Amino acid sequence: MDDNATCHRTLAVQDCLDSEGIQRLVWPARSPDLNPIENVWDTLGEASCWSKLFYDKQEHPHPCTNRGMG
Repeated sequence: MDDNATCHRTLAVQDCLDSEGIQRLVWPARSPDLNPIENVWDTLGEASCWSKLFYDKQEHPHPCTNRGMG
């Protein structure tokens, strides 16, 4: 995702995009509402099991770690 961050505006990145025929779109900086992965992180953070994901996982794996994680 190109969010107009400094690292995305370097000459090397622009040259690479140009060589591949990729056009930049106008994209507001720091716009999590437009970045779909931010919604995923919010959902995971709100899940009741997420807060317990690392609960003593070596000796007593929490059931959430085996459910829906891959």
